[in-house]
Amino acid sequence: MADPGQWQQIVMNLCINAADAMERRGTVQVGLERATLESDDNSTEGFCLTVTDSGHGIPAEVQKRMFMPFFTTKAPNEGSGLGLSVIYGIVNSLGGEIEVSSHTEGPERGTQFRIKVPSANAETNRQ
Repeated sequence: MADPGQWQQIVMNLCINAADAMERRGTVQVGLERATLESDDNSTEGFCLTVTDSGHGIPAEVQKRMFMPFFTTKAPNEGSGLGLSVIYGIVNSLGGEIEVSSHTEGPERGTQFRIKVPSANAETNRQ
């Protein structure tokens, strides 16, 4: 249901943030798989875009605000704070959801974004 420009925005913003978090060294993995979106009374078939990085992770206090327009942890003139809010708006308009998992310490350090959206021909299954 999304146009190619919307997918480009999502992937580009997540990968730029991942690269910035790794400070010139690390790994970014991008994947796409079928998924089921669950709500209180139904499930919908769709897809899940996953972007995982080995960066420094996102602290809990930043995660609470990271989708707000103009919120950024970057230095002045290095970011507008619009990337994640744009992603949030696109995913929300498509009836999707965003899951974030992040660790700031230890061997699991890094962040994973999971963007789940219903497919264009998805059927909703009542439970």
